[in-house]
Amino acid sequence: MSFAGRSSDWQMAPLRFVVAERHKSVINLRSRAGRRYSVVTECGDMGPRSVLSKRLPHWNVGEDVTVFAEAIAVCYDPEIPTSPPSRRWRPLWLEWLDFLAEPPLDVVGKELIEGGLSSVAGMGPGLTPAGDDLLAGYMTATKLRGETVPAQIFPERDTTTWLSFDILRDAFAGLVWRRIKDLCDALAGERASLLEESLISCLAMGHTSGKAYLAGMALGFEA
Repeated sequence: MSFAGRSSDWQMAPLRFVVAERHKSVINLRSRAGRRYSVVTECGDMGPRSVLSKRLPHWNVGEDVTVFAEAIAVCYDPEIPTSPPSRRWRPLWLEWLDFLAEPPLDVVGKELIEGGLSSVAGMGPGLTPAGDDLLAGYMTATKLRGETVPAQIFPERDTTTWLSFDILRDAFAGLVWRRIKDLCDALAGERASLLEESLISCLAMGHTSGKAYLAGMALGFEA
């Protein structure tokens, strides 16, 4: 199997995995250390520990596979940008908080009011629970502001899914998916058209993931 590119944090040495999940355009792999690695077919789906392929390999869930990355060129750096958001866009990101008043995210919104950030882990709908998407967005925004993410908001391993916990680990470390990185870059700039384009791309993330992530970013910007 040949690949078109890899994220900069994908190790060069051959790596062995178990196929954990297979979706329409993404295969998620579990490493021996329990981390998530992904094969994706869309540039916008590149994230930490990802390789880009024209088509998905014919791998089945539960199958043992090995990926050789030595000759694969880097096409994505998942490190969060260093430029903070422009205050010009504050009215826009405040609107993202309204997502938490709409079903089905209102469940997370109510819990947030009653129990705070540390209580929403694993809550709500979605393959990655909406509460976790919100936490990841909060961590990303905090990092983007140049601040340290409070360790107490990081959930226990058994409070959520394997995939979601891995996404939170990446967000805590300052690693993001391309759609989010593009949004961070757009927020640091002045081009409304670029920001609108990146917002549409983020809102297309899952059924509720995009909205929950954006609401979390708004909370992080306002903290």
